[in-house]
Amino acid sequence: MSDFFDIGLYKHHLSTELFGNVLLVEKQIPSTNSALKARRDTPGESCHGLVLLAEHQTRGRGQHNREWISSPGKNLTFSLQVCPDRSERLLLLSLCMASSIRQVLNAIDADVRGRVSVKWPNDVLIDGRKVAGILTEGVFQGHKLEKVILGVGVNVHQSPGANNLDPDKTTSIHLETHRMVSREWLLASILNHFEEMYLQWESRSDILYRTVSHELDGFGRWVHVEVDGILRKDPVKFLGVNEYGSCLMLNEELNVDTFTHEQIRIITGREVGTKAS
Repeated sequence: MSDFFDIGLYKHHLSTELFGNVLLVEKQIPSTNSALKARRDTPGESCHGLVLLAEHQTRGRGQHNREWISSPGKNLTFSLQVCPDRSERLLLLSLCMASSIRQVLNAIDADVRGRVSVKWPNDVLIDGRKVAGILTEGVFQGHKLEKVILGVGVNVHQSPGANNLDPDKTTSIHLETHRMVSREWLLASILNHFEEMYLQWESRSDILYRTVSHELDGFGRWVHVEVDGILRKDPVKFLGVNEYGSCLMLNEELNVDTFTHEQIRIITGREVGTKAS
């Protein structure tokens, strides 16, 4: 299997109407998100659904500006540009991308199905180890939203311990399935699934956030949380997310607290607590 991305093979697997039909491929780039944020669209040109893929990102970023390390030609690092009418519910949109990746991973191998979950707000896990991450950023002209960039990194053929990655916290599709998954098929499949979810997101479907909630790591469990960097002593029950993608927690007084991703870090039942009845 070639390390070079085959656009023809990718287009063969792509079935979208909106996303990924225009694909730009760079051999090496600091960050696909930064490049699309800085890109000025030609007047009259519709760039809704434009995808920029990098064979190697030298300064890839995750949440809170954390570095995303990726081996050249071994993984999938790309950004998708969308142009929604409004800026609300972008957190839910990020979760839609994570859910799309989860659906694709579940389709690869029966042994993986059921082990893949979404870590709120923007990671995809296999047995608690990170296999993919999403960074969603809005670009504004004044107070008006111009475009949204969804940056995605998926560990595909990454070797254990490569680039000093912690094998206890990270994994790859190859490590979990022992299959050489085509990156072309993987990107097309993610976009195929995401387009369906985007249309639901755009129509403000109530089913969407309820579906995403059931895919979240820790959903329905008593978990511990860090709020504004401080670990709370008492556990709370993770109820999923609301229509904006904010997480809902039931406290011991049976009140529901709502949190955004800037406020809270969830420590799931893998570390503490037991599954709630």
